[in-house]
Amino acid sequence: ARETSVDGVKTWHESRSGSIAGNQKLILDQRTECMALSLRCEDDVEALRKQLVEVEAEQNRLCENDDFDEAERLDSTLQELRSKEAKECEQVRAAAQKAEALTESLLRYARERQDLAEMALDRVKALQVECEEDSKFKDDDNRRKLEDEEQELDNLRATTKRLRENVERDSASFLEDKEQVDKQIGEQTADQVEERDKASEQLAAVDEVIQQLQEELQRKLDERIKLSQAIGSCEEKIQVVSSKFEKQLRRVDNKRLKLDESQKKLEQGEQKATDMAEELALKREVFQSDCENRRRQARDVHREARRLKGVRRFTLRNVNMRNRWQKLLDPHQEERNKARKAAESTKGECNKLMESCASLEAEADVQRSHREQTLLQITSLEAAKLQAAQAKSFKEAGRLKDEIARHTDKSKELEEALTQVEGSLADARRQLGEAREAEEAAQA
Repeated sequence: ARETSVDGVKTWHESRSGSIAGNQKLILDQRTECMALSLRCEDDVEALRKQLVEVEAEQNRLCENDDFDEAERLDSTLQELRSKEAKECEQVRAAAQKAEALTESLLRYARERQDLAEMALDRVKALQVECEEDSKFKDDDNRRKLEDEEQELDNLRATTKRLRENVERDSASFLEDKEQVDKQIGEQTADQVEERDKASEQLAAVDEVIQQLQEELQRKLDERIKLSQAIGSCEEKIQVVSSKFEKQLRRVDNKRLKLDESQKKLEQGEQKATDMAEELALKREVFQSDCENRRRQARDVHREARRLKGVRRFTLRNVNMRNRWQKLLDPHQEERNKARKAAESTKGECNKLMESCASLEAEADVQRSHREQTLLQITSLEAAKLQAAQAKSFKEAGRLKDEIARHTDKSKELEEALTQVEGSLADARRQLGEAREAEEAAQA
């Protein structure tokens, strides 16, 4: 997981864990189906065994009643039931093996989820460290920039303050010089100014008279021209007097220009200081917003780390629980495998005993058949001996007597052999019953 953000790690973890959880759900469903199939097969096996016991009991009863034909017909039923039992047992074993494989798959997926949580937590911790280092670096850099800009702003404010003091001092000097020059000019041009003012007043009066008195326009115009000439003469005199103060006026004008220039610089400095203050305030807001965003990201990282720690604890408990289940299940599985092997061995012994019983029953049938034939021969020989004795054929009767004795001895031998075969058959059936009980105990 090389995602560069907590959301990326979270999305990656949720995607991978969701895929694993889906696989786990499928495996759990398959395991449930296997268990249900195993239970159904075990029920079928139990039912088949009951039928086998009933059919074998019926066959034994028929054998005891010497109804061998009906007992032989039951052999096909027994073979069919045993075939079904073997098939169902094989399905039970296959279902058990599949359930074991699915259990191992569940444990493997649980470990994968634990490893996935570990990887995501490690990446989140790395992102947390990176976020803290980046936040510290950016905070230091922004703090240094703000301090530099605040120092520059303070310097600009100090420069503006000095410039304002100079402007105020120059303005006071300018006003003082201007007042002195105006005063001197006013003192030397007081008469002319007074005369000019009077002429101006008279000119205004004349203008009114001109407007009011059309008939005296020419005379008043002439008089106006004279007064204008007088005003011009006074202006020339004023200019002459003012020219005497040209240096002072030039100095005052230069001071005015410097004052205007200083005032302009002051305004520019104040405007620059205002702009810098606004920009600094904006940067401070941006810095605070960045700090808040980094703190929020740090909180998100911590929250995601806590969540992943919880997921890791859950997956670890799940893995530990499944390991404990597996450890608890291993002895039972080993016992089940041993019991299955014992059941298979017992089943083989049962098959062998069944074959032995079948061969002994066939041999017993043969012995019975021979005994019955011998008894029939003895009966026929007895009848022939009786006829020979009645016919006074004593030599033939003696021969028949010897033949009867020989057949009688043979009948006794056949009877003893039949008794031995029936004893062996009873022992085989007893062993078969014990093997059946052992097989049922192993299957249980």
